[in-house]
Amino acid sequence: MNIITRRFKLTLICILIFNTISSYADVIKTQDGSHLNVKIKSFGKGKFVVESQFAGVLNIQHADVKDFITDEDMYVALDDGTTFLGKLDISGKIKKIRTKGGILEVSGNNIVAIWEKGAENPLTPKPDKPAEKPTWGYKANIHISGKTGNSEKFNSGGGLKATRTGLDNKLIIYLKGERSRENSSTTVKEIVAGIDYESSQKSSKHSKYARLELETDDIELVDLRSTAAVGYGYFFKKEDNQVLRGRTGLQVRNEEFKSGDTNSSLGIDLGLYHMKLLSDWGKLTSDLTYTPSFEDIGDYRIYHESSLSIPLARLDFWKLKIGISNEYNSLIAKGRKRLDTTYFTHLVLSWE
Repeated sequence: MNIITRRFKLTLICILIFNTISSYADVIKTQDGSHLNVKIKSFGKGKFVVESQFAGVLNIQHADVKDFITDEDMYVALDDGTTFLGKLDISGKIKKIRTKGGILEVSGNNIVAIWEKGAENPLTPKPDKPAEKPTWGYKANIHISGKTGNSEKFNSGGGLKATRTGLDNKLIIYLKGERSRENSSTTVKEIVAGIDYESSQKSSKHSKYARLELETDDIELVDLRSTAAVGYGYFFKKEDNQVLRGRTGLQVRNEEFKSGDTNSSLGIDLGLYHMKLLSDWGKLTSDLTYTPSFEDIGDYRIYHESSLSIPLARLDFWKLKIGISNEYNSLIAKGRKRLDTTYFTHLVLSWE
């Protein structure tokens, strides 16, 4: 005898002890001969739901029930699709439903559902769980630094980021800018805006993505640089505390320079992203993209950023973000450097 059977029989014994004082008039006779005075709430999908004065609401398997009688009218659904309202006497050789129109003889095996008046058919399919509503999250950051003395330096920048997370997709919209001056000369002056959309089922490692980025850079003498890409992504690791995702696709880059020159190229879009939660005190992220041109293998851009975000309060509202970014452009204006490296410390405000 397994533990479930022992518990079921113990429950029946307790119900029998209190049967003499029960106010319930429905009767269930079990296969072992016990008579239970209960209130039958419903029957369907192989089980009775009953209410007893002693044990409250219980589930009794159909296989454990031999006969049953109801004292009040209940809805009864048969296996041929018909439904009746009446009192049931499913005992003895003649099993019947007492309806207002007369007595209907039935077989206990062709009853598929029973339920109280005003209740729902237990066989009615439950509505699907409402789809999770997309959520929006927002971040804003700002940083200012300066130096005075033998040389005068001033650096400022900031950014905004909005993330819409759905059940099977994510949309990121961002805007960031940077400006630096040294001894009255501007050394950095750029603005970047972009959209990144990714579609992936929660349980799938595969994804599709599309992204668009616009950039203007006075130091590189770029009036407008636009990069549009679409492609396929694969999650090597996809967990709440760690994500490792690769991307590969096609990208189109158009550049307009202040000199009036233009450059357009079709190329490959390669990317690698990693995120790791460090217990409850920080988040480490790294992002790397490589976009070479099909026409000229020597025409490419590489962007890398690694950062560590540390919450400054328990509510995770303020964060300190420190990191490094590298941007390498193979084709640049004469007299400019191909590699820009930035060390940064940002104060980040996050909210939903």
